[in-house]
Amino acid sequence: MMRSLFAGVAGLKTHQVKMDVIGNNIANVNTTAFKSMSITFSDLMYQNQQSATQATETKGGVNAKQIGLGSKSGAIQTAITTQGATETTSNPFDLCITGEAFFIVNDGVNTMYTRDGSFYVDGAGNLAMRSTGYYVYGWTAVTDDTTGETTVNTNGGIGPLQIMSADNTTYPPEGTTQATVSGNIDANDSNVISDAGKTVTLEFYDNLGYLYTAKFSVRDDDTLEHTYSFTLEDILDSDGNSIGAEKLQYVSFTDSETGNGQATVNPDGFTVNTATTTDTTITFVSETTYTNIARSGTVSDLDETFLSEIYELTKGDLDQTAAYTISSDGTLTITTSTTATTSTTASNISYSSDYTLTVGGDSSVTFTDSTATTTYTVPAYGTSYSVSDYADMLSDVYGITASDYTDGTIGTDGTFSIDSTGLLSITYNVTATTNTSTKYSLANSSVSSYDTDTISYASTTYNDIARSGYITDLTNATTTANFFQNVYGLDTSTLNKNATYVILEDGTLKYQLNNVTLTYNPATGAITSPTGKITMDFDQMAVDGNNQLFMAGFTDIAIDFSSTTNYNTNGTSTITSVKGDLSNLNTGRAVGEMTGITVGTDGKINASYSNGCTKLLGQIASAEFANASGLAKEGDNLYSATLNSGAVTVQDITVDGGYMNSGVLEMSNVDLSSEFTSMITTQRGFQANSRIITVSDTLLEELTNLKRS
Repeated sequence: MMRSLFAGVAGLKTHQVKMDVIGNNIANVNTTAFKSMSITFSDLMYQNQQSATQATETKGGVNAKQIGLGSKSGAIQTAITTQGATETTSNPFDLCITGEAFFIVNDGVNTMYTRDGSFYVDGAGNLAMRSTGYYVYGWTAVTDDTTGETTVNTNGGIGPLQIMSADNTTYPPEGTTQATVSGNIDANDSNVISDAGKTVTLEFYDNLGYLYTAKFSVRDDDTLEHTYSFTLEDILDSDGNSIGAEKLQYVSFTDSETGNGQATVNPDGFTVNTATTTDTTITFVSETTYTNIARSGTVSDLDETFLSEIYELTKGDLDQTAAYTISSDGTLTITTSTTATTSTTASNISYSSDYTLTVGGDSSVTFTDSTATTTYTVPAYGTSYSVSDYADMLSDVYGITASDYTDGTIGTDGTFSIDSTGLLSITYNVTATTNTSTKYSLANSSVSSYDTDTISYASTTYNDIARSGYITDLTNATTTANFFQNVYGLDTSTLNKNATYVILEDGTLKYQLNNVTLTYNPATGAITSPTGKITMDFDQMAVDGNNQLFMAGFTDIAIDFSSTTNYNTNGTSTITSVKGDLSNLNTGRAVGEMTGITVGTDGKINASYSNGCTKLLGQIASAEFANASGLAKEGDNLYSATLNSGAVTVQDITVDGGYMNSGVLEMSNVDLSSEFTSMITTQRGFQANSRIITVSDTLLEELTNLKRS
């Protein structure tokens, strides 16, 4: 009887434990990511009244007689892998894991795990649990200094994720490195064929995030068809002010394929007169002297360099057969002779009175002199005959000779005819020669000696040449028009009119090319040159008067012209330019302020900035266990690893197909209907066990009453 009492007590205890489990479940019905628990019972132990006996030949075996002593709690199981419903919060740091993984958190000493994704950013900028402040662990993004690519190494160690650091609150500016010129150039566009050209603008950023506007002009090439110049005219800052000529002289165009752009050229055939060189001017003296030059002859006899240095003439532009003379003061006169031949006719010329005319019946014409010793006969009057066949007759009878015509000669190919009265008509060629003389004065030279036949010159000198300026400052001046050609061997006609130059103390020339020549296929309108990108080159090492770098913030910009065309579009050109390449990359940017943070399904945290950029800040790590039910509950929605949970596996959540949702939280997976049902069965079980105790007590009371009676 005492056994039934203890069995009832054991039953009460186990059902009370089950009520405790149910009560805990219901208490946490709204606890974030709570996992419901369930309990199972097992029988406690048994008292043997009689052991089992084995069967014999005469009697069967007997089963053991055992009396149970009640029940006990067998196991308390957590539905840790059962996904709870989701609750939308719209907080980007509220995260819900779909799958069997856990977030990893740390209190500074111990690493624990949770499904509760209610996080926030603390005062130090770290991602932490809102309830405990424990740091959320993951991988911090790292930027490669070489490639500029930002990645996370999921095979590396994990640690706290500092989102709001000083490096992350702003996105650094970046200079524009690529630009694209596109659209059409129409040869009939009035702007393109004007002196000013068609204006094209390009906005770009420097390395500090300042915005500039480059102004270009597109002009038709007067000498070649389907060829245009693309010239840098000015660069304006964000306030619309020019950066100035001092800085513009350090901006040039460089062909990415040939390297043409900023050029450095040493003087050829000239030396620097160091005695007269100053900070602002420099003097060059030719190393070549010219002596005993013939005072007359033909242009082909003259030396090409002599013509270039002494008279600044290009021999190839002159008539090589023209005659020249050089006066005692050095003036060169080139005479070009032009000969023209025309045909004319003289009529009604009478024959000499020394001759008589006889007209035959066959229309022949006969002239006989007074002595009847000389006779000339022309077969038929009115017929044309060659002068060369009747030269003697024409001379004797008509007195016709070349000297009779002051404007030309009769020539052997002339013709004549005689009418029936003897009057002569003669057609002859008139050849006239016109002489045109052009005089050229000495350029930066002087005559050292001369005589009747020859002349000598002193060395060519370029005095007080400005050490820096625009190419046109020298080419537009008479005395220095051919300075670049003579001293440096540069074709002056090909130099950019807007280019600038600097001459160093040793005479080395540095000049900038500020335009690009665009050439198009006349058959297709497609661009044929340049074939590669042209770089707008900023000399970042340029310094101002105080030896301070003032171009260092700019970045070189590679300009792509491959999208331009040359079609007829009714006189309207559409050529434009934009920063960035054809894929809209390398556009540059201003500094950006952080405007928002997002967490992707893979746990990657990205920041958005006001300049349109995004930046990978890090990735939240996840943990998985072979037996997640073996984790120990630590309160505050935390779990810790145990010997039976298995080793933790830290990985990218997407490895096993899981993912994270931002702006939602996982709710408790407690099912109230199941809990209430379990509560009813538990109540009935508890009541039944209490009845065992009550009835047993009644039996004991009856036993006591036997003594009283």
